[in-house]
Amino acid sequence: MNKLILILLGVTLALATVKFAWERKSSLSKFDRESIQMFSIWKQQHGKSYNSLSEEFYRLNVFLKNHQKLKELRNSDITYSVGLNKFSDLPEEEFLQMYAGYSNKSTRQRKEREVKTAAGFTAPSSIDWRKFNAVNPIRDQKNCNAGYAFASVAAFESGTRVSGYSLYEFSDQQVVDCSSSDGNFGCQGGDIGDAFEYILRVGGLENGLYYPFSGTAGTCKFDPTKKELPRVEDWYDVPKADCNGLMTAVAQQPVAAAVAASAMQFYQNGVFSSKFCGTSINHAVTVIGYGTDSTLKKNFWLVRNSWGEGWGEEGYIRMDRDVQTDTGICGICLAATYPQII
Repeated sequence: MNKLILILLGVTLALATVKFAWERKSSLSKFDRESIQMFSIWKQQHGKSYNSLSEEFYRLNVFLKNHQKLKELRNSDITYSVGLNKFSDLPEEEFLQMYAGYSNKSTRQRKEREVKTAAGFTAPSSIDWRKFNAVNPIRDQKNCNAGYAFASVAAFESGTRVSGYSLYEFSDQQVVDCSSSDGNFGCQGGDIGDAFEYILRVGGLENGLYYPFSGTAGTCKFDPTKKELPRVEDWYDVPKADCNGLMTAVAQQPVAAAVAASAMQFYQNGVFSSKFCGTSINHAVTVIGYGTDSTLKKNFWLVRNSWGEGWGEEGYIRMDRDVQTDTGICGICLAATYPQII
């Protein structure tokens, strides 16, 4: 009897092995060799690996759909470049869940305040705050959906430099971990203004060297004795849908702003001129300048993102200033905020 049971188990195992091999062959047959090779090279380039064969097949399918989407975009009338990047195995919905990070669920009622300008101030035709040593290197928010933290901290860092301080590297992680009582949601999104409200309330931020970014939300470890000197005295919302106001503000210091990010997923270079990103703002960035591309004759916003240097123009995107001039391209003029530093 025991021998019979062992034989039956052996036959069952053999059949299961044959079934698995057949299913694997059938699944692979859906994809041509060139597609699989392209996916394999892309995985090596971006250090991608998956936990199961089913996950591998799913990501391959998404990758090929995104590749086809890029072909269709290139065949349309876009004047900017798109390409495969580290987000190429993500469908749009999952991409936004992981890499956006603006969620305006704040219950605080704030009045839009007129952009403060010095008497006789006239905005220049172009400005790039990197040329004034007022912008830190690009950072990567990883899978932490906290664009609001990176955008607000970047604007705070630049604001301190414009106000006469050194260019500090403040802790994004502190805002992620500690601003929930001000209305934010850690790695699940948050509001730029609530981040500034937190910085104002606690009197500043620690240096990122002492409170480094971990990629996940954790318990607040802020040590008030370690915070740097610059403080947020107040913060200002640029009036909604006032692109001229945004330009005037950016002429004085970098500004944190919300955008609709879905159409930006595969941006590579050039002046991003998509008319299809809409105004459902879901991500936060920092506008660090503006100008005109002399070759394309296109006016643009110069935008610092937090998706690493491998995305876009070494972490930046230039966004067309003449698309959706009422709301700004991708809604960039709908929720822009900047801090006043003391």
